[in-house]
This record gives sequence, structure tokens and C-alpha cells, in this order.
Amino acid sequence: MMNGGASLEYFKRLADDPKNTIVFVGYNSVSSLGRRVQNGLKEVPLPDEDGYRIVSSHHWLRRSISFL
Repeated sequence: MMNGGASLEYFKRLADDPKNTIVFVGYNSVSSLGRRVQNGLKEVPLPDEDGYRIVSSHHWLRRSISFL
């Protein structure tokens, strides 16, 4: 859901680099940062040591897989 912990820290470090791809492999609740990013949020304000910084997306890959 990316509301805190390791997933948010990884996102902070990886999301700004266009060479990286963020893959969500599980469910993200409706109100979570992960869901907002999946739904196309282009700029994400994130707290860091100096206050807040903006992480912007360069490309979001969306894929839905269903199992029968």
C-alpha cells in the first residue's frame, strides 16, 4: 500500500530515476499512496530530511491479470 515502511523508502529512492520501473504485485487499498500512483498520480510529495520533495513519474506500466 506504500503508506510507510520499506516500500515507501524504496519508492523515494527509485521513483525519480527513469531507468527504474516500479511494479505493484499486490492489492493497494483505495485510499493508499500505492493506489493513487497506480491510478496515474504524476507527482508525489514525499517527506525527507529537508522537508518535502516531489517525486515525479516518467512512465507507469499498468497491467491487469486474471486467473481462471
